[in-house]
Amino acid sequence: MCSAIKKKGSQEPCMARALAGHTLCGRHVRMKQPTLWVDANRSRLTHLVKAQSLVRGFLLRKRLQLAGPGVLCRANLANDEDLGTCVEKDRQHPLSYFAFEENGKVWWFDFDTIWKWASRSHEPMNPYTKVPLSIPTKRRLRSIWVHTVRHRHAVPQESSQYTERLQHRLNVLCQIFNENGFVDVNPGMFLQFTKSDYMTAFVLLGRDIETVYPSTDPFRAKALRLCRRAPLPYENSLYILRSVVSLLLLMTLHRDNYIMAFTVLSALYRC
Repeated sequence: MCSAIKKKGSQEPCMARALAGHTLCGRHVRMKQPTLWVDANRSRLTHLVKAQSLVRGFLLRKRLQLAGPGVLCRANLANDEDLGTCVEKDRQHPLSYFAFEENGKVWWFDFDTIWKWASRSHEPMNPYTKVPLSIPTKRRLRSIWVHTVRHRHAVPQESSQYTERLQHRLNVLCQIFNENGFVDVNPGMFLQFTKSDYMTAFVLLGRDIETVYPSTDPFRAKALRLCRRAPLPYENSLYILRSVVSLLLLMTLHRDNYIMAFTVLSALYRC
């Protein structure tokens, strides 16, 4: 976008596209002394910078809250180093830190380590104590994964084998089903699904979403967008893998995901 103001005496930015290798559009680049938007709004910059810092601080605190206890103070942790990377607790970066409390002790991990461990089973446990992870802990773990995907950060590396990668993604999907009361659902029920099965499921899912959620609900538009984006012309194996990810994102859009879990499961059963 052009960095100049729209016209003389205005404070609005020029919305024209800047020329390649330049910061101005074709009209303003021919002017002798174009007025830049930064110069025209210099008196407002202090307030803008302050507003940006407040928003940035809020978002950072919200992200650190997902990391769990001990993210900024590593004094009373049960383990001294990460199970997979062997990084010491004082050297672990806060944004890749994840911890939970269990029986009065705080266990911490690198996010990549605990995500890979938790995706190995649809009933994940603490690798140290073999105690099943609590529902709030699993939800917090998925929230960080969703945050990572949406902001296009590096996600935990998955297996190079198609079957194992699909199994892990289905494990996470079934964790959501189990947490919402569908305790008999397991990954083996969906391992044999084909590309056409998922295509049918997304068509049914889109119709169900339009029926269940009112048109005024902003969640409906996001959910429908995910459903319509899923059937892309990928090859069979890649299509199936991306379909499972789309379902995961779909069921984490809403805080109360019971209705969506029921809707998704109903569509999968009918296809």
